[in-house]
Amino acid sequence: MAPAPPARPVKILFLAADPIIILPLRLDEEARAIDRVLQLAQFRSHYELIQHWAVRASELQGILLRHRPDIVHFSGHGSTNNELILLDEAGDPQLVSATALGQLFGLFEDTIRCVVLNACYSYSQARVIAQYIDTVIGVPDAIGDQAARHFSTAFYQALGYGRSVRSAYELGCAQIALVNLAADTTPQLLALRSDPATLSFVKPAPLARDACDERSVAVIAAPPYTGPTPDSSPSAATLQPDRRSVRNRHNMLRLVREYWIEGVFQQSLHQRVLLRLGMAMRGNAVHPHLWDLMARNAEGPDILLPPDVMISELFQQMGRSVLILGAPGSGKSTTLLELAHEALQAAEDDVTRAMPVILSLTSWSEARRPLGEWVVEELRLKYNIPRKVAKEWVLADDLLFLLDGLDQVQERYRNECAVAINHFIEHHDVEIAVCCRTAEYSRMSESLQLQGALVLQPLTSEQIAQFLAMADLQTSQLARDIEHDDALRELAQTPLLLSIMCLTYDPAAGEPSNLAGTTLAERRSHLIARYVEQVLAREAHKIEYPPEQTKRQLIWLAQQLRQHGQTEFLIEGLQPSWLSSQAMRVVYEVGVRLSGGLIFVGGCAAIGVAAALVSPTATVDDGLFAGMMFGLLFWLPFAVASFLALIVPAFLAVAAVVLLLLIGSVLFTVLGGVQGGLLLGLVAGLPAAIGGVVFGARSTIRLADRLAWSWRRGLYGVGIGVLAGTILTLTGQDLYDAFSVAVVVAPAMVILLGFTRYDQVLPSTVPNQGIRRSAYNATFAGGLTFCTVFLLSTLVEFLVNDNLSGGMVFGLLLGFPLGLVALFTQGGVACLQHSWLRLIFALRRQWPWQCRPFLDFVTSAALLQRVGGGYRFVHTLVLDHFAHLDALSTTPKEG
Repeated sequence: MAPAPPARPVKILFLAADPIIILPLRLDEEARAIDRVLQLAQFRSHYELIQHWAVRASELQGILLRHRPDIVHFSGHGSTNNELILLDEAGDPQLVSATALGQLFGLFEDTIRCVVLNACYSYSQARVIAQYIDTVIGVPDAIGDQAARHFSTAFYQALGYGRSVRSAYELGCAQIALVNLAADTTPQLLALRSDPATLSFVKPAPLARDACDERSVAVIAAPPYTGPTPDSSPSAATLQPDRRSVRNRHNMLRLVREYWIEGVFQQSLHQRVLLRLGMAMRGNAVHPHLWDLMARNAEGPDILLPPDVMISELFQQMGRSVLILGAPGSGKSTTLLELAHEALQAAEDDVTRAMPVILSLTSWSEARRPLGEWVVEELRLKYNIPRKVAKEWVLADDLLFLLDGLDQVQERYRNECAVAINHFIEHHDVEIAVCCRTAEYSRMSESLQLQGALVLQPLTSEQIAQFLAMADLQTSQLARDIEHDDALRELAQTPLLLSIMCLTYDPAAGEPSNLAGTTLAERRSHLIARYVEQVLAREAHKIEYPPEQTKRQLIWLAQQLRQHGQTEFLIEGLQPSWLSSQAMRVVYEVGVRLSGGLIFVGGCAAIGVAAALVSPTATVDDGLFAGMMFGLLFWLPFAVASFLALIVPAFLAVAAVVLLLLIGSVLFTVLGGVQGGLLLGLVAGLPAAIGGVVFGARSTIRLADRLAWSWRRGLYGVGIGVLAGTILTLTGQDLYDAFSVAVVVAPAMVILLGFTRYDQVLPSTVPNQGIRRSAYNATFAGGLTFCTVFLLSTLVEFLVNDNLSGGMVFGLLLGFPLGLVALFTQGGVACLQHSWLRLIFALRRQWPWQCRPFLDFVTSAALLQRVGGGYRFVHTLVLDHFAHLDALSTTPKEG
């Protein structure tokens, strides 16, 4: 039996008070964790969580009267004088004595069944309240924030699974020990009026005599409820914990660590200079940022923060919703990565914490979708996350959005992007941080609806001197030039540029400050150009990558990334839209189709010769001709249908399949009449045309890097095979021929339609892994189809007509082209398209054919950095530098 619907939900009233002048607690994380474990619990529909924040002592009585809770949970501070700390009318701390609390709860002893005082020194208050309430939990001494959160999470999780208060309390204490927090004070359970082992808010109902092994549940008696029904939204109902969701979360956190923390944060240009100058990180520790942070709130003055403050603490204090502002190269992205690093560690330790995900807003300009849809697509493209999984995470608010590069959004769309972010924030309980350059943000008319902002400050003279001293350059010519040259000192106030100065400083040259240009932007560009020249000169001994050629190809890459709104480059992400002229697109389209046709015709011709050698009567010429005809018969429907699929709706594409069958019937009338033409059309044209319509060529390259099996879709293939056999039977075809067609077409269509996208997160850390996986899947699908059709055709012919050689000939002539159809539709087309793109770029000397060795070379030269299976420039300033160069002269463009 299913759980009986509750007469009214069990109300949990969460009360929080965290005065500003007291050390802040992470109460929002505790509330979020309780809410999440209740949503995941077996009896989640039986509970309703009500939250009240910044509770004033004067409001407490009214809150209890209005909600009539079954469980009251207080989270906040307690004093050493055994008093709870609430707020007064001015928002300052107000001490509430145990006697006052006991009197108040005594007036609600008929409705409140349990009170949890999750605060330090609350045991004395619990003893007084226990005289009136059945079960009360208090803390006898100080308790750590983390221990308190783990206790309450485990306590309510147990209640959500139908455990008694005693059992839930013991599980909460056990959780403190499990996470190695046993040194903290353990909460104490008081029950002076009833046995907590028998008090369950949801308990199993008695089984009927004829009941099966299933258990039904009923809610314990509760006062009549006339308020709104509990939330039964689809998002809450679908949050079922399972192995796949746990595995997906683990893989996602692993991707973030490998992509951004190990691949970018710990290999950033700032970290490179620390490493080169003898300031390397120790273990997993991250070197503290050099720059100062200023907190800016909607109300109140700006506050200059101490240098040792952790970004995660600031994020917490600002309501987990913050804007990070700063000048170019001031450390915005590094600060965002620092937040990601700390959030990642928290998410790995606590499954209720949101998963940090770093996304660049640069690509938002292309489609300008609602933010949730854009995030889903970015997770698919950049993290290899299936759309289904990404959508679930977005709807459930399981992600911490770390959005970089609002200033990189095209200026005419920047306000529209801010509107999209604000709209998403209004409709989601989202944790979010956004980075933007200060000047670009000040020009926007639309402000982000975030709780606060962090403004990265320029380096002071003392901080510059400290950095140079750490690098043992405090007495160098560079230090003297920075001290006496105002222009150079202005550049040195930016951490990135100061790092570049240290990397490019040559003690033997003695003139590090001779930067060309009169404006700050010109001098900055010249400094970056010097850095590029030096790092390429150090690698000049690698003759396969001359400096000028390397620069031209990096210019092309930077301009393509800027043109398509991207900051990361994936080798398998090359698309036909990167072709710069219509003539190149024509060469690409014709080349893909001609090479595909040659593969079909040539391969089938070779198979035809093999079939002739097996046949006792056919000659080699007969086999060659038959093979070529079969190749054309399969390839032409596939190619034509793939074109039609680009320009017509689905129902017209289906009509195109029927038209191809009729054309096949007319063409082959001279060979075997209309029935013979219909036979060949169904065997060859139907699978090839459906393959072209459903999986054929598209305007973009669609990888087949992850495939899973769908029995539902596979059954469609069986139906198509049976339908083909039925059509032939109704048109007067021999029953054996109709049966043979069904046997051949059905397995081919089952394999063609049965494979679908895999809805599991698969870590991708190898460059061009998408193409390699597509090639493997294509080979597997093609080989499986060929073997299946060949074996079935041979077996049927042998069993029915005792003609083994005839069955083998028939199996070869049909199995190989059907296998090619499966190969092309399940990844082969993507590999062919990708190869043609790289060939065209290589012939035009825009991009090397062997691009991974080139990208690894540039990465070793500290111009690019690896991000999982992709690459990105070490900084947007370096990307902008290359994007504004002329590929022919390698000098900055005019205007």
